[in-house]
Amino acid sequence: MKSTRFAAYAAAVIALLFALVIIGGCGGGAKTQVVKSPWYGDLYGVATGPEDGDTAAPIDAWIRVYWPDSNYPPPATFTMTLEKEESLDNWGLVHTTLDNATSDPEGGLWWFQPVSNFSPGTWYRITISVPGFTNSAVAYFQTAGTRGAAVSSLGTKAPANGKSYRPAGSANATGETSATHTINVKK
Repeated sequence: MKSTRFAAYAAAVIALLFALVIIGGCGGGAKTQVVKSPWYGDLYGVATGPEDGDTAAPIDAWIRVYWPDSNYPPPATFTMTLEKEESLDNWGLVHTTLDNATSDPEGGLWWFQPVSNFSPGTWYRITISVPGFTNSAVAYFQTAGTRGAAVSSLGTKAPANGKSYRPAGSANATGETSATHTINVKK
């Protein structure tokens, strides 16, 4: 009789411990994460200039990557690449310079100047990704003009839609030139 009662108590204790483990989780509760960056967001809400689908970007445009809605902040680390369509579905990397003078990491804005003007009538794509994640944000744009057009005949006028694709008052970017930029805004 003692062994039956002991077995019943033991079964009850084991069931209670099992319930506590399941309810509490196997990891042992919440952990405090130390964030060394003003940003904790992700790619949701990212915007680019030229905008995705723009078909009249000027050949002297710069690339702007930013998060316009403060409800969707940028991640602490992200990567930006710019590519040119060399032939149908064949993309080549374009070197750009991250402009330290006009970029505003605290405001979630980065400017990149291509090392040379874009080719007229050509598709480009901006890819923004977070290291370690498979999903990327991709924006496609096309430059004004037609392939083979003389660059001098296109000029460097502002786009017809009135949007600026260069930081105000900037001539040349000052910063690191690379085909791929990894932005780390950790402090």
